[in-house]
Amino acid sequence: LCCCHIAEQLGAVGIIAYTTSGSTAQRVAKYRPKAPILAIAPKDSVRKKLALYWGVYPYQVPEYASVEEMFAQGAQLAIRLGLAKRGDLVVVTAGVPLRVPGSTNILKVQKID
Repeated sequence: LCCCHIAEQLGAVGIIAYTTSGSTAQRVAKYRPKAPILAIAPKDSVRKKLALYWGVYPYQVPEYASVEEMFAQGAQLAIRLGLAKRGDLVVVTAGVPLRVPGSTNILKVQKID
């Protein structure tokens, strides 16, 4: 998966996977990246399921209103959970439109600020 290769090549401290159904984080975990996977999901049932996957730190949050809010809040969550600090790089994967399962189509390298 591209996000795993990019995270390793850039020395990213983590991979943030925004997921509605859990499949995005599951696919990333399948490749067992060195970087931890912060899986952010709107449903508790998805969070519980993702807790069983290798390297995945699942977290439930309310649904975001916009992609910009999603990126900003995800970075703050990574800091709060101790998975990243200011200045670190993370690789983000998500889907647009929001709240549509199976629509993963975003790959972003984000500097935490």
